[in-house]
Amino acid sequence: MTAVESVTCADGAPVSTGVIQYGAIKAQTMKNFLKRKDANTPQKLIIDSDDGQEFFLMVVSSYADVYKAGKQRVMREAAETMTASDFVDENQFKLVAKILATTVTSWSMPEEFGECTPENVEALLLEYPQICEAVDEFFSDNGKFIEKKFKA
Repeated sequence: MTAVESVTCADGAPVSTGVIQYGAIKAQTMKNFLKRKDANTPQKLIIDSDDGQEFFLMVVSSYADVYKAGKQRVMREAAETMTASDFVDENQFKLVAKILATTVTSWSMPEEFGECTPENVEALLLEYPQICEAVDEFFSDNGKFIEKKFKA
């Protein structure tokens, strides 16, 4: 296993592990809002290990269809199988990891992590809370998913 040294976006910007703050929705023009096709288009979240290796997770937005469906499925399963006393911190973290696993569409993790399946992604997120937090912050930052078109 390699330790996680830092987590960055594909554009090189670091992913903060601080508190996410939500504000009012505002934009200068409609092109600054996230379109559904962009929400469903995975973006690269880069993970640098302390031994110099670089891995990535392809993550969809919090508005992606696969995330919304996965979240509903996981919450429905939890409601059917868990009691109020089951909702302790550890189980809440497991639910978050299971929900966030639905946002990862592919990866370049070492062989020891296996193929990119929801179960393997969930195991990765549970084993490495920093990566779980980075995925949570990354997929919530919808600005990373807005299609950018620049004029030359």
